[in-house]
Amino acid sequence: MNKTLLVFGTRPELIKLALVIEEFRKRDQRQSPFIVNTNQNKNSEWHDFEYFHVEIDYQLQMETTLSLYFH
Repeated sequence: MNKTLLVFGTRPELIKLALVIEEFRKRDQRQSPFIVNTNQNKNSEWHDFEYFHVEIDYQLQMETTLSLYFH
């Protein structure tokens, strides 16, 4: 069984990949993609995932704090 990794981080990327994900579902169930959200856009809403019928396999948790050190 082959796995394809599809990664997105923003809403525009999700919109573009939604068609690709749908084609995977239509063509062959054995080649279902592994979908990762990099969570770049903190405003991404779960209703976007529901609207496009996208089930995320993994969601990255990114650190957003910066530490500056002065010597």
